[in-house]
Amino acid sequence: AMNAALWLLPVGPAALRASIAVMTADHAPSKFAALMPGEDVVTGFELDPVDVRPLEWQPHGSPCGGFGSAELVSEIVDPAVSTAPREIFLLRNLLSGDEIDALLSRFQSLHGATAHDPSHRARVLVEDGRVACPDLHALLSPALETRILPYVRARLGDSRVVVADALIRAYRYDDRQQALPPHFDVTAYATVIVPLNPGSYKGGLYIQQGASRTSRVFVDPTFQQGDALFHRFQVMHGVEVTAGSRYSLVLWLSDCAESVRAGATPWLKVEADRGDVYAQFLYAEARRTGSHGVPKDVEDSIRFQARAASQGHALSQHRLGMLYSMGGAESGVPQSDETCLRLWRAAAAAGLASAQMSVASAYWNGALGLRRDRERARVWLGKAARQGHLEAALMLRGPRRTEHGGGGEGNL
Repeated sequence: AMNAALWLLPVGPAALRASIAVMTADHAPSKFAALMPGEDVVTGFELDPVDVRPLEWQPHGSPCGGFGSAELVSEIVDPAVSTAPREIFLLRNLLSGDEIDALLSRFQSLHGATAHDPSHRARVLVEDGRVACPDLHALLSPALETRILPYVRARLGDSRVVVADALIRAYRYDDRQQALPPHFDVTAYATVIVPLNPGSYKGGLYIQQGASRTSRVFVDPTFQQGDALFHRFQVMHGVEVTAGSRYSLVLWLSDCAESVRAGATPWLKVEADRGDVYAQFLYAEARRTGSHGVPKDVEDSIRFQARAASQGHALSQHRLGMLYSMGGAESGVPQSDETCLRLWRAAAAAGLASAQMSVASAYWNGALGLRRDRERARVWLGKAARQGHLEAALMLRGPRRTEHGGGGEGNL
């Protein structure tokens, strides 16, 4: 529990320290607790190769707002999706070497005594707009107030942007806590990542451009000390350290303090209505479950999921296929083996491991109108296993019966 907390309000640097309201209350355990351990990677199979060349960057003129020594941009293109490329930005020298060294040194001094202590792997600086670690936040505050937040506000053209959450996290190859699966920062209007020890490890942060593991490109080889990466919530990314230890500062930003307080994500619908296929998928998922401050509406969820699926978005195709495999009022669509299989095959062909697993399970069990075909099932299991899909790997090692929807949501 945290005994003291501060709201980070959207005001100027000098006023920020003077006007934030101090709150004293007991809070629930950190929502980051489940993330802190990190993950090992699936071994025992030769994984599909990943392009390890550095992400290609292009100059973006003078740095936005005059922050940093240079601003670079890279376009993220999903070859299966008919939509505009996403952009990510790299700011050179946004933080000083002394600021980076101070953050890393203090984080290491605050470590738990053993690798099983969550603080050994991560330390939350800010959670839900409240300061959770005053020591580290005080070290970050000058850069946050005078450079990081002003840059993000300038880049987004929105002066109300605030920090919702921030943490420093360690990924260590030696203790097998070196990976974070591909994901979207759905609850963040924007994300800023600052590596604290670039050049001292291999692998690291990657961007997954499409559905397949082979579409990953690594970002960390391009980082220099003091650099910061900026991206929006539509960019799928993850971490895989292949040697050494990686430390990074991550900040998740919201569009305003009111959204932080309410746990709201209004940017999902705004971008979904504009036609962004990734926002359509994420908004559909939130609408289906009534999560992230979005009211539950199954029919509306289906509409947005179908729009994304029709544009080639593999995650939407797989999700929609799962709904058609079940059918009924709760799913929001009639049961249809034919539609389910068509959608799963499209997603599997695009390289989505969970869809490949679902197709394999259908062949394995003779489901969805297919004749049971164990050999064809093993082909699809192999495709999924080579992308690191654990259930597919386990089935190949020792086959067991799996329901036709057993592909689950491994990449969701």
